[in-house]
Amino acid sequence: PRGPVPATAWEPRAANITVGAAEWEPSVFQEPLLSAAVLVLEDGAAAPLEDVAPLASTVAMTALAFAVGSVLMLAGRKTLGMLAVYFGAQSGFNLYMKIVLCNTQVSKELGMEGFPAAFFLTAVQQVVTFFACSIMILALWLSPWRRKPRLPSTRRECKAILLFALAFAANHGFNNFSMSLLDVSLNLVLRSCIPLMTVLLQAVLRACQVHGYGVSDGKSTSGELGCMFLGVLCAALATVAESRGSVDPAQHILLGTLMGVLSIIFAAFNMLCAAELGGDLKIEPLDATCYSALPAAVFLLLPMFFLRHPSWPGFGSMTDWQGFRQGAGLSPETMSRG
Repeated sequence: PRGPVPATAWEPRAANITVGAAEWEPSVFQEPLLSAAVLVLEDGAAAPLEDVAPLASTVAMTALAFAVGSVLMLAGRKTLGMLAVYFGAQSGFNLYMKIVLCNTQVSKELGMEGFPAAFFLTAVQQVVTFFACSIMILALWLSPWRRKPRLPSTRRECKAILLFALAFAANHGFNNFSMSLLDVSLNLVLRSCIPLMTVLLQAVLRACQVHGYGVSDGKSTSGELGCMFLGVLCAALATVAESRGSVDPAQHILLGTLMGVLSIIFAAFNMLCAAELGGDLKIEPLDATCYSALPAAVFLLLPMFFLRHPSWPGFGSMTDWQGFRQGAGLSPETMSRG
């Protein structure tokens, strides 16, 4: 069998930053998994038939959510339709990231499963997003529905886009890192705390007399705040119950929860930045996504090259870049499809 990639090859020097001391073992993921892109085992062998069935059922579930949402929107129930599409896409993306981070087979002989490089994957996704949005903008420019993208021209617009890119990169980078350590169900429970964090950040910005960023929006009622606090309490109880009943080491639950909390903070800030771009600045979502994609990828370079974290059992801690090189040397087919 092929051995690990020698560590003497060139790689950026990693700072002495260690997140967690215990060796990382991917969480057991027993829910159906999404994405036929990972139905490739080492050396390009076809996946067993029993692995295809759960993937097919998950794809069918996500497609059904899109179909139901589309029907509801065509029937005039726009809000319900958008919710169905949103939850379908969100669930599908979470399941896809879970299998790439925890269940993709890198080396059967060495027992290496999962791709512990959350920040690297997030950066790659942002580069792909930039090219996809650019193609969409060009296609609209050449179509009968021609639209001219609005380029940022003022200092305030450039600042808002950079802040949006930073918040987006941290939000999804930390969330993907948390996803690699926690079950999907617990990760989604933590993400349900985003509304309350958004309200708290709005209150802080309002107290600091910051203009824009959704600060001028109406305040939440006492009933809404009560429901949000109740949701956070339930999330805390679920986290405690998970830590006591999980087969994963307590260090992984604690580290994954910490990363999840950081992603919640930046997700709330991301929503406020989106309110600034779509509010006073009047920048279209497609344009804002395209302009912020590459800066977000650049922001992710720092943790990707210098943040050490637990990797595969027996390999110690390493950076995302080191993990990518190690995995690519053992199974380039899997890495290209991940």
